[in-house]
Amino acid sequence: MFQPELCSVDLRDTMAVFSDFPTELVGSTLAYFPPQDLWQYRLVSRVFDAEIQTNPRLYTDIDNVPVDQLGRFLNLSLALEVSVNMYCTEEKEYEILCTTIALHMSRISKLVISFDRDGWSAEAFSNAAPLVDLLSTRAPVLRHLQINTGLYYMEFHGRLLDDYAPHLRRVQLDGLELPTPHPALVHVEHFTGQAEWPTTQGGTHAFTHVENLATYFPSLLKLELYDFVSAASIFGEEWQPCPPRLETLHIEYLEDDNFPNVNSTETGDSAIGPLLDSGCTRVKELTIMRPPDDLISLLLLGAEEIDSVILDKPNCVTFKTTKKRVFNFYDASDLEDTVATFILRPMRYLVVGRQMDRECEYFFLERLAQMPHIDTVTILMVNGGRILPKWSPVRHRLRMRFTALSELHITGERGTKLHYATIWDLLTRVIDLSANSQLPTLVLHGVEIPANDLSLLKRSQLAKFESITEIGDPL
Repeated sequence: MFQPELCSVDLRDTMAVFSDFPTELVGSTLAYFPPQDLWQYRLVSRVFDAEIQTNPRLYTDIDNVPVDQLGRFLNLSLALEVSVNMYCTEEKEYEILCTTIALHMSRISKLVISFDRDGWSAEAFSNAAPLVDLLSTRAPVLRHLQINTGLYYMEFHGRLLDDYAPHLRRVQLDGLELPTPHPALVHVEHFTGQAEWPTTQGGTHAFTHVENLATYFPSLLKLELYDFVSAASIFGEEWQPCPPRLETLHIEYLEDDNFPNVNSTETGDSAIGPLLDSGCTRVKELTIMRPPDDLISLLLLGAEEIDSVILDKPNCVTFKTTKKRVFNFYDASDLEDTVATFILRPMRYLVVGRQMDRECEYFFLERLAQMPHIDTVTILMVNGGRILPKWSPVRHRLRMRFTALSELHITGERGTKLHYATIWDLLTRVIDLSANSQLPTLVLHGVEIPANDLSLLKRSQLAKFESITEIGDPL
């Protein structure tokens, strides 16, 4: 039993505070404690002791507890289902960990297990038996399985989860090869994993279950692949189809330091055929990180009319089509390359926010503004009253020149004051309306224009607007 005299001063103080807790708060408070610490709090009070021994919510999330205590915590749990997340670095704990988890697989709903084999003996490093035995155990309530073998490649022979995991919906595999399809995977809706593994000859080879996605994962809705080297090697020379229900595809091309001896030769031309013919580009949402040169423009040339373009996070461009499909690309320069292809010529709505201002040079925004159908522009007003973009007026021609603008929207924090001088700055430094075919409407969102500035604006010969509308809420 726990001995208070062995507590640290901080722990004794904490226990003293907890001893005054109302009964109704005890259970919710204990739920935040790591399982390995709960035993220390049984002496706080009889209420704490009773709660720790009878609350079914405790010991339900076992997260990186000492391996020699894992079995005890699993036995202490009163819940019908538990979640286990373990990270193993010691070879002497490898077999114990796998055996302990296998004994409790009938109650585990989420299993995340990773191995770091650095420093292991050659025998332990190559010993697959404990993990194979674990993965061959029936899992009647398992919904989420995530395995990192700690190896580049490990082949699994046997019946995955003993062919019985009726509730399994999410799977992530790192360094594990499934040479044949498994009944346990037929209901999986979300798969994440390595696409390829490095061979000893300096090349790569696609995992069999990734090469045959439609066969292994017939119910798949979301697919995330990383260490992606070649579209042809994944989808095959015969254009292996995507799973028929697939809605979301995330492809992350290989980072050079992941497989140091592998040099990718993928190009846009070599990737576009397999991606198109396998149906990858027909999913509702497609994300590609670190794509090869020209792949983005080739993909978009085959897409329907682009409905919107969003530069919404660092190094990320999102394209949406009129069929509500989304293409995400994680390099802002891809947007600049795309403008030159005239794919965006039908675009009518341009938003210039912080990320656009940060990632794109003024000459690009000037070129983007020349898309002939843009009739609505939204510009952000930042703290301090400055309107983006922030570039300085080097030459008159560097302003964004519009010819069909019908609405100019300015948005900022609620109550921000917009003065006539700011509008004048916008029209002399950023926007050129000299060739516009009509007087646009000025719409203010969240920002306010004082009465005297409004009067100046209405009399201005430069800042002419058809009307001015103020809306209280920012965009």
